[in-house]
Amino acid sequence: QTATADKKCPNSQDVSSNKKRPRPKQDHWREARKRKKRETPEWARRKWEDVVAEMRRREELEKQFVRSKSDQRMERRIKGMIWRAMKICRSLDERAGCPPTFVNGLWAPLYEQEVFQMYKALPRPWEYFWDSSSEPAKRIYRNVETREEQETHPNPKVEELLEKARKALATNKFSFH
Repeated sequence: QTATADKKCPNSQDVSSNKKRPRPKQDHWREARKRKKRETPEWARRKWEDVVAEMRRREELEKQFVRSKSDQRMERRIKGMIWRAMKICRSLDERAGCPPTFVNGLWAPLYEQEVFQMYKALPRPWEYFWDSSSEPAKRIYRNVETREEQETHPNPKVEELLEKARKALATNKFSFH
C-alpha cells in the first residue's frame, strides 16, 4: 500500500505541508454591503428644503445663461442690421452723386473698416491693441522696439483717411459705438 501511496504522492512529507490554507470569510461581501447601507450618500443626508433650494438656484442659473445667449445673438443680429444699413446709406449717397471723397457720418465706421482692410499690414516694428478702459474703446499703436504708444496710425496716408472717417463720425448724432 505504501508503493501505491508513493505513486500517487511521491513525497509523502510534502503532503502534510501542502495543507489547504484557511478559506477567507465568505461573508466579506455581506459586510461591505451592510457598511454601504449604513453610509448614506450626500444627497440623502440633505433636507428636502435644501434640495429644492438647490434646484431653484440651478434653474435660475440656467435662465440667466439662456438669457445671456439670447442677448448675444440679438446683439449680433442688430450689429449686422446696422452694418447693412450703413452700406445702404453709402450706396444711396453714391447714387445721389456725392463725390468719392465724401464720407457721411452715418457710414463712417464702414469707411474706417474698409481703410483697415486695404492697409492690413502695419509698418514693420508696429503692432496695435484695443484700449478698452477708454469709452469708446480706442485702437492704440505700439512700436515694439521703442515701446512708444500713440493713437495715430504710423502710416500718415492711412491716418489721413482715418481722420476723415473720425470727423464724419463726429457729425453723426445716431452713433451706436
